[in-house]
Amino acid sequence: MLHIVDKTNCYVQHLMSLSARFQVSTSEDIKNQLGAVLVPKGYHLDEDLAQKICSHKLQKSLESCVQLNANIDGKALKEYLNESLTENDSLMRLQQGEKIEALLESACEFYQQYPQLVQKITVLKIQMPTLFNQGILCAYLSLLMAAKMKLSKDECRWVFLAGLVHNIGILSLDKTILANKGEYTSAQWRTLQSHPIMAEQVLSRVAGLPKCIAQAVLEHHECSDGSGYPYNKSAGDLAIMGQIVGMSDTCLAIYHRDIAHKKMGLKPLIPLLKLNAHLYSSSVFKAIKSLIKAPKWSDVSVYKEHQISALMKRLHVQQKKIQHDYQVIYSVLNSITPYIPNNKKTAMLNSVSKRVQYFFKQSTILQDQHKKWLKDGCNTPNKSDLLPVEEFENIYGEVNWQLKQLIKLLCWLWDKDHFKHPKVNKMVQIGLSKITQNSSQVA
Repeated sequence: MLHIVDKTNCYVQHLMSLSARFQVSTSEDIKNQLGAVLVPKGYHLDEDLAQKICSHKLQKSLESCVQLNANIDGKALKEYLNESLTENDSLMRLQQGEKIEALLESACEFYQQYPQLVQKITVLKIQMPTLFNQGILCAYLSLLMAAKMKLSKDECRWVFLAGLVHNIGILSLDKTILANKGEYTSAQWRTLQSHPIMAEQVLSRVAGLPKCIAQAVLEHHECSDGSGYPYNKSAGDLAIMGQIVGMSDTCLAIYHRDIAHKKMGLKPLIPLLKLNAHLYSSSVFKAIKSLIKAPKWSDVSVYKEHQISALMKRLHVQQKKIQHDYQVIYSVLNSITPYIPNNKKTAMLNSVSKRVQYFFKQSTILQDQHKKWLKDGCNTPNKSDLLPVEEFENIYGEVNWQLKQLIKLLCWLWDKDHFKHPKVNKMVQIGLSKITQNSSQVA
Protein backbone atom coordinates (compact mmCIF):
# COMPACT_ATOMS: atom_id res chain seq x y z
CA MET A 1 0.00 0.00 0.00
CA LEU A 2 1.06 3.56 -0.68
CA HIS A 3 1.48 5.78 2.37
CA ILE A 4 -1.38 8.31 2.41
CA VAL A 5 -0.66 11.37 4.54
CA ASP A 6 -2.98 13.76 6.40
CA LYS A 7 -3.72 16.00 3.43
CA THR A 8 -5.70 18.65 5.30
CA ASN A 9 -2.83 19.40 7.67
CA CYS A 10 -0.34 19.66 4.81
CA TYR A 11 -2.54 22.00 2.77
CA VAL A 12 -3.24 24.20 5.80
CA GLN A 13 0.52 24.66 6.17
CA HIS A 14 0.74 25.91 2.59
CA LEU A 15 -2.15 28.31 3.14
CA MET A 16 -0.56 29.65 6.32
CA SER A 17 2.70 30.28 4.44
CA LEU A 18 0.94 32.75 2.16
CA SER A 19 -1.90 33.97 4.43
CA ALA A 20 -0.23 37.32 5.21
CA ARG A 21 0.35 38.10 1.55
CA PHE A 22 -2.92 36.80 0.14
CA GLN A 23 -5.24 37.21 3.15
CA VAL A 24 -6.62 33.68 3.19
CA SER A 25 -10.17 33.90 4.55
CA THR A 26 -13.12 31.57 5.01
CA SER A 27 -15.67 31.82 2.19
CA GLU A 28 -18.16 29.74 4.18
CA ASP A 29 -18.40 28.14 7.62
CA ILE A 30 -15.79 25.45 8.18
CA LYS A 31 -17.51 22.55 9.96
CA ASN A 32 -16.33 19.28 11.45
CA GLN A 33 -17.81 15.95 10.41
CA LEU A 34 -20.64 16.31 12.92
CA GLY A 35 -21.65 19.71 11.50
CA ALA A 36 -20.30 21.88 14.33
CA VAL A 37 -18.86 25.20 13.13
CA LEU A 38 -15.11 25.38 13.72
CA VAL A 39 -14.47 28.68 11.93
CA PRO A 40 -17.30 30.99 10.80
CA LYS A 41 -17.47 32.56 7.36
CA GLY A 42 -15.45 35.76 6.90
CA TYR A 43 -12.54 34.98 9.24
CA HIS A 44 -8.90 35.42 8.19
CA LEU A 45 -6.81 32.30 8.66
CA ASP A 46 -4.20 32.54 11.42
CA GLU A 47 -2.08 30.08 13.42
CA ASP A 48 -4.76 29.47 16.08
CA LEU A 49 -7.49 28.82 13.53
CA ALA A 50 -5.19 26.62 11.45
CA GLN A 51 -4.40 24.50 14.50
CA LYS A 52 -8.10 24.20 15.25
CA ILE A 53 -8.85 23.08 11.70
CA CYS A 54 -6.04 20.50 11.75
CA SER A 55 -7.41 18.87 14.89
CA HIS A 56 -10.69 17.87 13.21
CA LYS A 57 -11.94 15.94 10.24
CA LEU A 58 -13.91 18.33 8.07
CA GLN A 59 -17.40 18.04 6.64
CA LYS A 60 -16.26 19.64 3.38
CA SER A 61 -12.83 19.96 1.77
CA LEU A 62 -10.78 22.89 3.04
CA GLU A 63 -10.19 24.34 -0.44
CA SER A 64 -13.95 24.71 -0.93
CA CYS A 65 -14.28 26.73 2.28
CA VAL A 66 -11.47 29.29 1.89
CA GLN A 67 -10.50 31.95 -0.63
CA LEU A 68 -7.47 34.07 -1.47
CA ASN A 69 -7.69 37.79 -2.21
CA ALA A 70 -5.69 37.26 -5.43
CA ASN A 71 -5.65 34.33 -7.83
CA ILE A 72 -4.10 33.24 -11.12
CA ASP A 73 -7.04 33.62 -13.50
CA GLY A 74 -7.18 32.34 -17.08
CA LYS A 75 -5.54 35.45 -18.51
CA ALA A 76 -2.65 35.31 -16.03
CA LEU A 77 -2.26 31.58 -16.65
CA LYS A 78 -1.79 32.16 -20.37
CA GLU A 79 0.75 34.91 -19.67
CA TYR A 80 2.75 32.57 -17.42
CA LEU A 81 2.64 29.91 -20.14
CA ASN A 82 3.94 32.35 -22.76
CA GLU A 83 6.79 33.35 -20.42
CA SER A 84 7.68 29.71 -19.83
CA LEU A 85 7.62 28.92 -23.55
CA THR A 86 9.92 31.86 -24.21
CA GLU A 87 12.40 30.28 -21.80
CA ASN A 88 11.86 26.87 -23.45
CA ASP A 89 12.14 27.82 -27.11
CA SER A 90 12.34 24.17 -28.19
CA LEU A 91 8.80 23.61 -26.92
CA MET A 92 7.62 26.83 -28.55
CA ARG A 93 8.67 25.43 -31.93
CA LEU A 94 5.98 22.76 -31.59
CA GLN A 95 3.18 25.31 -32.02
CA GLN A 96 0.60 24.55 -34.68
CA GLY A 97 -0.70 28.01 -35.56
CA GLU A 98 -4.08 29.65 -35.09
CA LYS A 99 -5.97 26.48 -34.18
CA ILE A 100 -3.81 25.93 -31.09
CA GLU A 101 -4.07 29.58 -30.10
CA ALA A 102 -7.87 29.36 -30.16
CA LEU A 103 -7.87 26.08 -28.24
CA LEU A 104 -5.45 27.52 -25.69
CA GLU A 105 -7.66 30.56 -25.15
CA SER A 106 -10.68 28.32 -24.67
CA ALA A 107 -8.77 25.99 -22.30
CA CYS A 108 -7.68 28.89 -20.08
CA GLU A 109 -11.27 30.16 -19.92
CA PHE A 110 -12.43 26.65 -19.01
CA TYR A 111 -9.86 26.47 -16.17
CA GLN A 112 -11.19 29.74 -14.74
CA GLN A 113 -14.65 28.20 -14.27
CA TYR A 114 -13.41 26.15 -11.28
CA PRO A 115 -12.42 28.41 -8.33
CA GLN A 116 -11.10 25.49 -6.25
CA LEU A 117 -8.64 24.59 -9.01
CA VAL A 118 -7.69 28.22 -9.51
CA GLN A 119 -6.89 28.34 -5.79
CA LYS A 120 -4.80 25.15 -5.98
CA ILE A 121 -2.83 26.41 -8.98
CA THR A 122 -2.24 29.76 -7.27
CA VAL A 123 -0.93 28.04 -4.14
CA LEU A 124 1.24 25.75 -6.29
CA LYS A 125 2.68 28.75 -8.14
CA ILE A 126 3.71 30.49 -4.89
CA GLN A 127 4.79 27.46 -2.88
CA MET A 128 6.27 25.23 -5.58
CA PRO A 129 7.08 27.34 -8.67
CA THR A 130 9.04 24.55 -10.36
CA LEU A 131 6.07 22.18 -10.18
CA PHE A 132 3.77 24.96 -11.38
CA ASN A 133 6.00 25.50 -14.39
CA GLN A 134 6.06 21.76 -15.09
CA GLY A 135 2.26 21.79 -14.94
CA ILE A 136 1.70 24.58 -17.45
CA LEU A 137 4.19 23.03 -19.88
CA CYS A 138 2.57 19.61 -19.44
CA ALA A 139 -0.84 21.20 -20.09
CA TYR A 140 0.48 22.84 -23.26
CA LEU A 141 2.16 19.70 -24.63
CA SER A 142 -0.94 17.64 -23.78
CA LEU A 143 -3.09 20.14 -25.69
CA LEU A 144 -0.80 19.89 -28.73
CA MET A 145 -1.02 16.09 -28.63
CA ALA A 146 -4.80 16.13 -28.27
CA ALA A 147 -5.10 18.46 -31.26
CA LYS A 148 -2.73 16.26 -33.27
CA MET A 149 -4.91 13.26 -32.42
CA LYS A 150 -7.98 15.24 -33.57
CA LEU A 151 -9.80 15.05 -30.26
CA SER A 152 -12.87 17.26 -29.86
CA LYS A 153 -12.67 20.83 -28.57
CA ASP A 154 -14.06 19.74 -25.20
CA GLU A 155 -11.61 16.86 -24.95
CA CYS A 156 -8.74 19.23 -25.76
CA ARG A 157 -9.83 21.55 -22.94
CA TRP A 158 -10.19 18.63 -20.53
CA VAL A 159 -6.77 17.20 -21.31
CA PHE A 160 -5.21 20.68 -20.95
CA LEU A 161 -6.72 21.04 -17.48
CA ALA A 162 -5.65 17.52 -16.52
CA GLY A 163 -2.07 18.34 -17.54
CA LEU A 164 -2.19 21.60 -15.61
CA VAL A 165 -3.39 20.07 -12.32
CA HIS A 166 -1.67 16.66 -12.53
CA ASN A 167 0.73 17.55 -9.69
CA ILE A 168 -1.65 19.31 -7.26
CA GLY A 169 -1.69 16.18 -5.10
CA ILE A 170 1.86 17.05 -4.06
CA LEU A 171 0.39 19.98 -2.09
CA SER A 172 -1.08 17.31 0.19
CA LEU A 173 2.28 15.71 0.96
CA ASP A 174 4.60 16.50 3.86
CA LYS A 175 6.89 19.43 2.95
CA THR A 176 9.87 17.74 4.63
CA ILE A 177 9.82 15.07 1.91
CA LEU A 178 9.75 17.65 -0.84
CA ALA A 179 12.59 19.60 0.78
CA ASN A 180 14.91 16.61 0.40
CA LYS A 181 17.82 17.69 -1.80
CA GLY A 182 19.41 14.26 -2.24
CA GLU A 183 18.13 10.83 -3.27
CA TYR A 184 14.74 9.92 -1.83
CA THR A 185 14.62 6.93 0.49
CA SER A 186 12.47 4.04 -0.72
CA ALA A 187 9.77 5.03 1.81
CA GLN A 188 9.78 8.69 0.68
CA TRP A 189 9.68 7.55 -2.93
CA ARG A 190 6.58 5.44 -2.32
CA THR A 191 4.91 8.29 -0.42
CA LEU A 192 5.53 10.59 -3.39
CA GLN A 193 3.84 8.01 -5.59
CA SER A 194 0.58 8.66 -3.76
CA HIS A 195 0.23 12.13 -5.30
CA PRO A 196 -2.10 10.97 -8.14
CA ILE A 197 -4.48 9.58 -5.51
CA MET A 198 -4.34 12.85 -3.56
CA ALA A 199 -5.08 14.85 -6.69
CA GLU A 200 -7.94 12.56 -7.77
CA GLN A 201 -9.57 12.97 -4.36
CA VAL A 202 -9.47 16.76 -4.72
CA LEU A 203 -10.75 16.72 -8.31
CA SER A 204 -13.57 14.26 -7.62
CA ARG A 205 -15.07 16.80 -5.16
CA VAL A 206 -15.10 19.73 -7.61
CA ALA A 207 -18.71 20.34 -8.64
CA GLY A 208 -19.35 20.12 -12.38
CA LEU A 209 -15.82 18.98 -13.28
CA PRO A 210 -15.89 16.24 -15.96
CA LYS A 211 -14.93 12.95 -14.31
CA CYS A 212 -12.50 12.10 -17.09
CA ILE A 213 -10.17 14.86 -15.80
CA ALA A 214 -9.84 13.25 -12.37
CA GLN A 215 -9.35 9.87 -14.04
CA ALA A 216 -6.63 11.23 -16.33
CA VAL A 217 -4.75 12.71 -13.37
CA LEU A 218 -5.09 9.47 -11.40
CA GLU A 219 -3.69 7.48 -14.34
CA HIS A 220 -0.89 9.78 -15.55
CA HIS A 221 1.80 7.51 -14.04
CA GLU A 222 0.14 4.25 -15.10
CA CYS A 223 1.67 2.28 -17.99
CA SER A 224 0.29 -0.05 -20.65
CA ASP A 225 2.48 -2.92 -19.44
CA GLY A 226 1.20 -2.71 -15.84
CA SER A 227 4.44 -1.33 -14.41
CA GLY A 228 3.07 2.09 -13.43
CA TYR A 229 1.46 3.43 -10.27
CA PRO A 230 -0.54 3.88 -8.10
CA TYR A 231 -2.68 0.85 -9.10
CA ASN A 232 -0.51 -0.96 -11.69
CA LYS A 233 -3.24 -0.78 -14.31
CA SER A 234 -2.59 -2.16 -17.79
CA ALA A 235 -3.53 -1.09 -21.32
CA GLY A 236 -7.15 -2.29 -21.33
CA ASP A 237 -7.99 -0.34 -18.18
CA LEU A 238 -6.45 2.99 -19.19
CA ALA A 239 -8.23 5.97 -20.76
CA ILE A 240 -6.53 7.94 -23.53
CA MET A 241 -6.40 11.25 -21.61
CA GLY A 242 -4.28 9.84 -18.82
CA GLN A 243 -1.97 8.36 -21.44
CA ILE A 244 -1.60 11.77 -23.13
CA VAL A 245 -0.80 13.54 -19.85
CA GLY A 246 1.56 10.71 -18.89
CA MET A 247 3.46 10.90 -22.17
CA SER A 248 3.70 14.71 -21.88
CA ASP A 249 4.97 14.40 -18.31
CA THR A 250 7.54 11.76 -19.36
CA CYS A 251 8.79 13.86 -22.30
CA LEU A 252 9.26 16.95 -20.15
CA ALA A 253 10.96 15.00 -17.35
CA ILE A 254 13.47 13.38 -19.71
CA TYR A 255 14.01 16.62 -21.62
CA HIS A 256 14.75 18.72 -18.53
CA ARG A 257 16.83 15.98 -16.88
CA ASP A 258 19.08 14.96 -19.77
CA ILE A 259 18.67 17.20 -22.80
CA ALA A 260 17.66 20.83 -22.16
CA HIS A 261 21.07 21.96 -20.92
CA LYS A 262 22.69 20.75 -24.16
CA LYS A 263 20.63 23.15 -26.30
CA MET A 264 19.96 20.41 -28.88
CA GLY A 265 16.22 20.92 -29.27
CA LEU A 266 13.78 18.03 -28.91
CA LYS A 267 15.19 15.69 -31.56
CA PRO A 268 17.27 13.68 -29.00
CA LEU A 269 13.97 12.74 -27.32
CA ILE A 270 12.98 10.42 -30.16
CA PRO A 271 15.35 7.49 -29.42
CA LEU A 272 14.51 7.80 -25.72
CA LEU A 273 10.78 7.77 -26.44
CA LYS A 274 11.27 4.61 -28.50
CA LEU A 275 12.50 2.97 -25.30
CA ASN A 276 9.26 4.12 -23.65
CA ALA A 277 6.97 3.34 -26.60
CA HIS A 278 5.55 0.14 -25.09
CA LEU A 279 4.41 2.05 -21.99
CA TYR A 280 1.78 4.09 -23.87
CA SER A 281 -0.89 3.51 -26.49
CA SER A 282 0.34 3.50 -30.08
CA SER A 283 -1.83 6.51 -31.00
CA VAL A 284 -0.27 8.59 -28.20
CA PHE A 285 3.26 7.56 -29.18
CA LYS A 286 2.53 8.32 -32.84
CA ALA A 287 1.22 11.80 -31.94
CA ILE A 288 4.23 12.87 -29.85
CA LYS A 289 6.67 11.46 -32.41
CA SER A 290 4.93 13.39 -35.18
CA LEU A 291 5.01 16.62 -33.15
CA ILE A 292 8.71 16.35 -32.39
CA LYS A 293 9.70 15.43 -35.94
CA ALA A 294 7.83 18.36 -37.54
CA PRO A 295 10.31 21.21 -36.82
CA LYS A 296 13.71 21.27 -38.51
CA TRP A 297 16.22 20.62 -35.74
CA SER A 298 19.92 21.32 -36.04
CA ASP A 299 22.31 18.37 -36.31
CA VAL A 300 25.17 20.35 -34.81
CA SER A 301 26.97 18.31 -32.18
CA VAL A 302 27.22 19.52 -28.60
CA TYR A 303 30.69 18.09 -28.16
CA LYS A 304 33.84 18.69 -30.16
CA GLU A 305 35.90 16.01 -31.88
CA HIS A 306 38.70 16.23 -29.30
CA GLN A 307 36.19 15.45 -26.52
CA ILE A 308 35.07 12.08 -27.91
CA SER A 309 37.66 10.00 -26.06
CA ALA A 310 36.92 11.57 -22.65
CA LEU A 311 33.19 11.18 -23.19
CA MET A 312 33.51 7.52 -24.17
CA LYS A 313 35.73 6.85 -21.15
CA ARG A 314 33.05 8.35 -18.91
CA LEU A 315 30.38 6.19 -20.54
CA HIS A 316 32.65 3.16 -20.17
CA VAL A 317 32.75 3.71 -16.40
CA GLN A 318 28.97 4.21 -16.29
CA GLN A 319 28.44 1.08 -18.35
CA LYS A 320 30.42 -1.04 -15.89
CA LYS A 321 28.46 0.30 -12.92
CA ILE A 322 25.11 -0.16 -14.63
CA GLN A 323 26.02 -3.71 -15.72
CA HIS A 324 27.14 -4.58 -12.18
CA ASP A 325 23.90 -3.32 -10.64
CA TYR A 326 21.79 -4.97 -13.34
CA GLN A 327 23.46 -8.33 -12.81
CA VAL A 328 23.16 -8.10 -9.02
CA ILE A 329 19.51 -7.08 -9.03
CA TYR A 330 18.43 -9.77 -11.50
CA SER A 331 20.49 -12.42 -9.75
CA VAL A 332 18.55 -11.56 -6.58
CA LEU A 333 15.18 -11.50 -8.37
CA ASN A 334 15.78 -14.85 -10.08
CA SER A 335 16.91 -16.42 -6.80
CA ILE A 336 13.98 -15.23 -4.66
CA THR A 337 11.14 -15.81 -7.15
CA PRO A 338 10.36 -19.39 -5.97
CA TYR A 339 10.07 -18.24 -2.34
CA ILE A 340 8.01 -15.04 -2.43
CA PRO A 341 4.19 -14.97 -2.09
CA ASN A 342 1.99 -14.44 -5.13
CA ASN A 343 0.23 -11.15 -4.36
CA LYS A 344 -0.18 -7.58 -5.69
CA LYS A 345 3.21 -6.45 -4.41
CA THR A 346 4.94 -9.35 -6.11
CA ALA A 347 3.01 -8.69 -9.33
CA MET A 348 4.14 -5.06 -9.17
CA LEU A 349 7.76 -6.15 -8.72
CA ASN A 350 7.46 -8.55 -11.65
CA SER A 351 5.97 -5.95 -13.99
CA VAL A 352 8.61 -3.33 -13.17
CA SER A 353 11.32 -5.99 -13.51
CA LYS A 354 10.09 -6.93 -17.01
CA ARG A 355 9.88 -3.26 -17.94
CA VAL A 356 13.51 -2.63 -16.98
CA GLN A 357 14.67 -5.77 -18.81
CA TYR A 358 12.92 -4.49 -21.92
CA PHE A 359 14.71 -1.14 -21.58
CA PHE A 360 18.09 -2.84 -21.39
CA LYS A 361 17.37 -5.08 -24.35
CA GLN A 362 16.23 -2.18 -26.53
CA SER A 363 19.13 0.06 -25.50
CA THR A 364 21.78 -2.59 -26.45
CA ILE A 365 24.21 -1.17 -23.83
CA LEU A 366 24.94 -4.61 -22.33
CA GLN A 367 25.72 -6.24 -25.66
CA ASP A 368 29.32 -7.22 -26.44
CA GLN A 369 29.32 -5.16 -29.63
CA HIS A 370 28.44 -2.00 -27.70
CA LYS A 371 31.08 -2.67 -25.04
CA LYS A 372 33.73 -3.23 -27.74
CA TRP A 373 32.72 0.02 -29.46
CA LEU A 374 33.12 1.91 -26.19
CA LYS A 375 36.48 0.32 -25.40
CA ASP A 376 37.86 1.00 -28.89
CA GLY A 377 36.60 4.58 -28.76
CA CYS A 378 38.42 5.24 -25.49
CA ASN A 379 41.73 4.43 -27.18
CA THR A 380 41.22 5.41 -30.82
CA PRO A 381 38.21 7.77 -31.10
CA ASN A 382 36.68 8.30 -34.52
CA LYS A 383 34.87 11.42 -35.73
CA SER A 384 31.94 9.26 -36.85
CA ASP A 385 31.42 8.27 -33.19
CA LEU A 386 30.46 11.81 -32.16
CA LEU A 387 26.70 11.78 -32.81
CA PRO A 388 26.20 8.15 -31.68
CA VAL A 389 28.03 8.77 -28.41
CA GLU A 390 25.86 11.82 -27.73
CA GLU A 391 22.77 9.69 -28.31
CA PHE A 392 24.07 6.96 -26.01
CA GLU A 393 24.84 9.52 -23.30
CA ASN A 394 21.11 10.31 -23.22
CA ILE A 395 20.16 6.63 -23.38
CA TYR A 396 22.44 5.87 -20.43
CA GLY A 397 20.65 8.52 -18.40
CA GLU A 398 17.22 7.02 -19.11
CA VAL A 399 18.27 3.38 -18.60
CA ASN A 400 20.04 4.24 -15.34
CA TRP A 401 16.92 6.06 -14.11
CA GLN A 402 14.74 3.03 -14.92
CA LEU A 403 17.12 0.69 -13.10
CA LYS A 404 17.06 2.95 -10.03
CA GLN A 405 13.25 2.69 -9.91
CA LEU A 406 13.49 -1.10 -9.75
CA ILE A 407 16.14 -0.96 -7.02
CA LYS A 408 14.02 1.49 -4.99
CA LEU A 409 11.01 -0.78 -5.31
CA LEU A 410 12.97 -3.82 -4.14
CA CYS A 411 14.40 -1.77 -1.27
CA TRP A 412 10.92 -0.57 -0.26
CA LEU A 413 9.52 -4.11 -0.26
CA TRP A 414 12.46 -5.25 1.87
CA ASP A 415 11.93 -2.33 4.29
CA LYS A 416 8.26 -3.32 4.56
CA ASP A 417 9.20 -6.95 5.41
CA HIS A 418 7.56 -8.27 2.26
CA PHE A 419 10.16 -11.03 2.09
CA LYS A 420 9.23 -13.13 5.12
CA HIS A 421 11.37 -16.15 4.24
CA PRO A 422 14.72 -15.73 6.11
CA LYS A 423 16.71 -16.98 3.11
CA VAL A 424 14.98 -14.51 0.78
CA ASN A 425 15.40 -11.65 3.22
CA LYS A 426 19.13 -12.37 3.46
CA MET A 427 19.59 -12.58 -0.32
CA VAL A 428 17.86 -9.23 -0.83
CA GLN A 429 19.90 -7.62 1.94
CA ILE A 430 23.18 -8.85 0.43
CA GLY A 431 22.17 -7.71 -3.08
CA LEU A 432 21.21 -4.21 -1.96
CA SER A 433 24.44 -3.98 0.05
CA LYS A 434 26.49 -4.88 -3.07
CA ILE A 435 24.78 -2.15 -5.07
CA THR A 436 25.42 0.44 -2.35
CA GLN A 437 29.09 -0.57 -2.09
CA ASN A 438 29.54 -0.39 -5.86
CA SER A 439 28.01 3.11 -5.96
CA SER A 440 30.45 4.26 -3.27
CA GLN A 441 33.43 2.82 -5.12
CA VAL A 442 32.43 4.46 -8.42
CA ALA A 443 31.82 7.80 -6.71
